[in-house]
Amino acid sequence: MNLNSLLSSVCGGLFVLFGVFLTDYFNNKKEHNHEKKRINNFRSALLVEIKTYYSLYFENIREALLQKEKGAPFLFYYPITQDNYFSVYEQNVDMLGLLSDQNERELIVEVYARIKAIIDTYRFNNSLIEKYELISCNSELVERDKNKKSLVDAMVVYADLIVESDKKLVNCVNRLIEMMDKKM
Repeated sequence: MNLNSLLSSVCGGLFVLFGVFLTDYFNNKKEHNHEKKRINNFRSALLVEIKTYYSLYFENIREALLQKEKGAPFLFYYPITQDNYFSVYEQNVDMLGLLSDQNERELIVEVYARIKAIIDTYRFNNSLIEKYELISCNSELVERDKNKKSLVDAMVVYADLIVESDKKLVNCVNRLIEMMDKKM
């Protein structure tokens, strides 16, 4: 083999190797950009879901909760018709691991946990209201008054818990919206 052939082979091999590295670099960059876009789309969809729930919550039940007198039961029946209100979160929960910010992941999980907890809180409050109405209508007079009094006392305590849960939820959602808006 002569020297020209050897040099040609080595140069050709180096160009092929360079081409492979260059292709790999651009493919990785393309994958990274695609991943980044997926994460931003996920974040955007979560933000829309949270803001929608939040605005509906403010327009409906929170208004009534804030107008409740201190020391009074919360006698607002809030219809809860399903268990799954958060399809974006629940169908894409595996995407949380792709978010690089640990605080953001934790705050997203906390917000959804608090939202679900407050839905359960209102669901339980609805059952207390139903019991209150049942006692008010169907018990004998003396027994009705005793049962009604103890139920109202429990409802007052529970109403205070609702107000506390509401404050924590609002604080948490506001922090998450602020954090996610900055990342968009």
